[in-house]
Amino acid sequence: MADQSWDVCVVGSGAAGGMAAWALASRGVGVLLLEAGDWVRASQFIGHQWPYQLPGRGLDREYSRRLMAREPFESRGEAAPFGFGVVRAVGGKSLLWSAHVFRFSPYDFASARKMGADIDWPIRYDDLAPHYDRVERLMGVAASRQNHPNVPDYADPMKPIGLRCCDRELQRGLRKLNRGYSLLPLPKAINTRRRDGRPACHWCGHCNFGCEIESKYTSANTPVPKALQTGRCTLLTRAFVTGLEVQGGRIRSLRYLDAGREERRAQARAFVLACGPIETARLLLATGIANSSGQVGRNLISHINPSVQGYLPQLEGAPIVNDDGTDNFHGIIPDIYWQTPHRDFTGGYHFQTSGGVQQGIHFGRGCQWAGAVAGYGTAFKRQVRRRLTGLVGLHPQGVMLPSRNNFVELDPTEKNDFGLPVPILHFSYGANERAMYRDMMDRSAEIIEAAGGRVTGRSPRLSHDPFHYVGTCRMGDDPRRSVVNRYCQAHDVPNLFIADGSTFTAYPEKNPTLTVLALSLRAASYLAEELRKGNFIAKAL
Repeated sequence: MADQSWDVCVVGSGAAGGMAAWALASRGVGVLLLEAGDWVRASQFIGHQWPYQLPGRGLDREYSRRLMAREPFESRGEAAPFGFGVVRAVGGKSLLWSAHVFRFSPYDFASARKMGADIDWPIRYDDLAPHYDRVERLMGVAASRQNHPNVPDYADPMKPIGLRCCDRELQRGLRKLNRGYSLLPLPKAINTRRRDGRPACHWCGHCNFGCEIESKYTSANTPVPKALQTGRCTLLTRAFVTGLEVQGGRIRSLRYLDAGREERRAQARAFVLACGPIETARLLLATGIANSSGQVGRNLISHINPSVQGYLPQLEGAPIVNDDGTDNFHGIIPDIYWQTPHRDFTGGYHFQTSGGVQQGIHFGRGCQWAGAVAGYGTAFKRQVRRRLTGLVGLHPQGVMLPSRNNFVELDPTEKNDFGLPVPILHFSYGANERAMYRDMMDRSAEIIEAAGGRVTGRSPRLSHDPFHYVGTCRMGDDPRRSVVNRYCQAHDVPNLFIADGSTFTAYPEKNPTLTVLALSLRAASYLAEELRKGNFIAKAL
């Protein structure tokens, strides 16, 4: 392997890397795909096991997240301590994602400065729309026709995921408020009919533990196998990349440790990093390249995501039915401030809705709802059962503004097991996030009460999503202020492309993965065409 040379080397087989590998290989490009982990068998997932078969009856978070690598990192700032998830396996975090998919809207691409960025997105919605189309047709999206200016429709959607009883009650409450809010089925990359060899979802409700029947789209069940089937892609597992070797302003090879911890090298004409915002920034900072702008590791962003729990007495005592569905969230209330901004903060937020049995499973400890029921024994269990159907939750997900206080740097002395410096994540909240949090709590309570319910619990403090990080290698036209250009190509290193969420210039309230996939497809398509034409990359190497 060390003596071979490839057209393109892709680092990481998660959402972005799998897409890049497939897009390149399907165009006749020779691809080496490096993954630090290995294949995960369906038997390693736990969605089809009963709670009594699991440690802590399924509430042991360490066990339920056992596919997460214990990657050392340090957290600093107001938000510390906080999480950072890494899944070292073919498919990466796409194995455990909730499969929520949202296109960014034309408004989102045109309003970077309104969302706190000091530069604009160098692309617009129309630049990405055909790539959204192609990604959605590959993955399969279950969605309704949204008919909402800030929530674009999807290419050939399947039947949407059904709303639950609690969602219908919330819809009635929104109509009473009469403020133009709407509650729609949450779009997900989960099959509601058999397609592309993957079965329809059977509503077990354990998407975040790994889909044992592959109805949920992952990088491991769609783009990676398709890339391998072309005969143009070679997948090397248990290969941890430790460095990039640069000569003459271009990367000539990369170093990695194989399964036996022996150092190897892989040469290629071009390189694609798809390791995620933290890992990509760490590799570039450790290697000391692509950072003439000083922006590598900067502009780390996530979503703020508190929650409010409530109770709908009109649903008390309803029959217990199989409402597991596709994990906890089935409904979405789109951003209520996209058109008319709030006077106290910049940006907006949407709500994801939950309720019923799944609310009890996923938020039982946080709500303490069962603990509020008096008694014990049979009478206690009867009351818990009666109240279970009335549970409801609103989960706002809001914009964070880019901040100089939020960034990644490297520990000068501590290293991980592979010899790379440990990342230090600095993360704090500003006045904008605190004002938005207060409004999230107020609006959530208002909606629950309008639906005839009462609030039973709420997040005691501001929090953010440790799986929604973006930024650290932002996109822009000016090399002095950005890391990559509009095709995700590094300004400083022409044969280096960054295909993951690192390249986001700004971040709306919407989940990132669909846009990560579309940007990766666009970058890979551009790279393949440049290689085909024998342009700068082929001539330079």
